[in-house]
Amino acid sequence: MLNPQLTVITNVGLDHTDVLGKTEEKIAVEKAGIIKLNVPIVTGCPSASSGSSTVGKALKVIEKVAKEKNAPLITINTQSFEKALKSDVFSTINLPIDIFRSTSYSFTYSHKLLALAAVKTLEIPLSRGQITKAFGSTFPGRFEEIENGVILDGAHNADKVRFLIRWIKEKTTDYRLQTTAVDRRQWTVVLIIAFKKGKDWKKMIDLLVKNLPVSKVIVTKFYAVTDMGKHQAVEPKEIAKYVRSVYRLQTTVYSNSHEAVFASLQSKIYNPKSTILLVTGSLYLVGEVRAIWQLPQY
Repeated sequence: MLNPQLTVITNVGLDHTDVLGKTEEKIAVEKAGIIKLNVPIVTGCPSASSGSSTVGKALKVIEKVAKEKNAPLITINTQSFEKALKSDVFSTINLPIDIFRSTSYSFTYSHKLLALAAVKTLEIPLSRGQITKAFGSTFPGRFEEIENGVILDGAHNADKVRFLIRWIKEKTTDYRLQTTAVDRRQWTVVLIIAFKKGKDWKKMIDLLVKNLPVSKVIVTKFYAVTDMGKHQAVEPKEIAKYVRSVYRLQTTVYSNSHEAVFASLQSKIYNPKSTILLVTGSLYLVGEVRAIWQLPQY
């Protein structure tokens, strides 16, 4: 039996619904199972005031369980660093505010805020330099511009896609992509996508196409062994059929992810001065594709 000093629930979103449940509230009940008697719990699950009443209900589930188990609850508003840093847990630390403001907000950024809150709750001393280094670090395959105009991100549910969209818009607006030649008034996105079975891939496509200037969609699949076994990628033809019928976008199908990337890079439609090549939809896809540039290190 584990006796943790702290538990953390990063967020509650519609993912792994076949196991955890079909609503945020049911998923929150499952996640709240890690809360222990008299053990502090840190969460970034937003309240209803953040704009989502459904997610607000999920936080109420966590609050209820925490109260029943007499577990001190620390909630961090990870929607922005300004709101997050108002939490009492950060009141006794000299934070490098300039570093926070220069860090583009992303899904991983919100997790770093939670990690910092967890460390502070445990009263582990951190230097300004350690915090600066942590927030300046990046994760392979997460908001990663691996080549000029080529972005890899393993967003695999609607919440993560929303963070990705926000990050791309910030980058193009602020000219902080490596390829600063991208014209923010005329830039377009070429999507290379694949999805794992069981994911709400139609919702992810809807978000991407409706919120980014997508000019072409390239659909492929991955062959990596997943947590659910082999052959877990959605068939590309099924995805392509949806994109063509709903959005009537130019769509190409490749059965191999490397072939899809090479063909895209060599295509006339791709120009790093005006186009972002975005590989997303699955961590398994991103892992396969990333090996084109950097072989995995073991």
